[in-house]
Amino acid sequence: MKNNLRIFLKKPTLIPFALLNLVRDALMQPDRILKESRLPLSEPKGTWTSAKSLPSWRYEFGGAKVGDEIYLVGGLVLPTVYTITRRVEAYRCSTDSWHTVPSYPVIIHHPSVVCLGDTLYVVGGNGMRITPYSYVFAYDSKGNRWIRKADMPTPRGALGAVVLDDLIYAVGGGTNKVARRELEVYDPQKNTWKKLASMPTPREHLAAAVAGGHIFALGGYKTSLAECSTANEAYNPKTNKWEKRAPMPLPVAGFAAVGLGDSVFIFGGEQGWSVSAEVHEYKVKEDKWYRRADMPVGRYASAAVSDGTKIHVFGGNYELHGYIYSMDHDIFTPGT
Repeated sequence: MKNNLRIFLKKPTLIPFALLNLVRDALMQPDRILKESRLPLSEPKGTWTSAKSLPSWRYEFGGAKVGDEIYLVGGLVLPTVYTITRRVEAYRCSTDSWHTVPSYPVIIHHPSVVCLGDTLYVVGGNGMRITPYSYVFAYDSKGNRWIRKADMPTPRGALGAVVLDDLIYAVGGGTNKVARRELEVYDPQKNTWKKLASMPTPREHLAAAVAGGHIFALGGYKTSLAECSTANEAYNPKTNKWEKRAPMPLPVAGFAAVGLGDSVFIFGGEQGWSVSAEVHEYKVKEDKWYRRADMPVGRYASAAVSDGTKIHVFGGNYELHGYIYSMDHDIFTPGT
């Protein structure tokens, strides 16, 4: 309620949109009952603390850490759920402060953002509504400019992208509501893309993470949020093969995932018309999931970025397709 009031006081023009949301929900009678994981909390469950809030509301954006700074790129912003931004903001970890950097070259939402060395890369994403991009841009922090790189072979948004062994891997995603299964790899030294073995289950709004030398493609959906997936598929770059691993504890899409050591952590997400606050850790060597401390507030379409020991979770939306945008910046410290 406090978040609703804060938003409406600052943006009273949103009130008609919010009323339309209420009417739509009443007519559709959406299912807001989360199909929970039913896993008990496991020790050590980890702890949550708060850091400096985001400078602006946004969701469906991407983020990655370069040096001491975490960059957040694009997303959907107020005043409507169809308003797209080029804005890029950077959080300086050492000073707990925010500043802006040059805007992304085009409006963008649902991108994947990764760091390789001292360079930030933005891969794919969508433009107006769900127009898919094949664009790849790199941010040169020293020159304070964006540089276009070779386009990805398959245009798509709501994809997963990760870095492993100095290469960038892009997996899954959606092209005009068609779920993809492509896995393509980018070599920054050659500025070239190559197609690899496709993942077994086509999905968009999935998450990807690296742990234990493997790439994990997690969750998402093929046709609609009413049919979210529990898929956990692992790619071995040495063999160019996929294998199925222990399924996620709950079917979910639009969540954030981070690889840390030999574990993958997942945060929140969307499911049907419900939003999750659950946090789970997948231990690669055990092929097993553990429930950790829930996020302070459930949300989806946020970004999670590791600073090496802790995981920062930024922004998102508290209500599916709603106007209750989050400016939260919470830090999860895993237990030892």
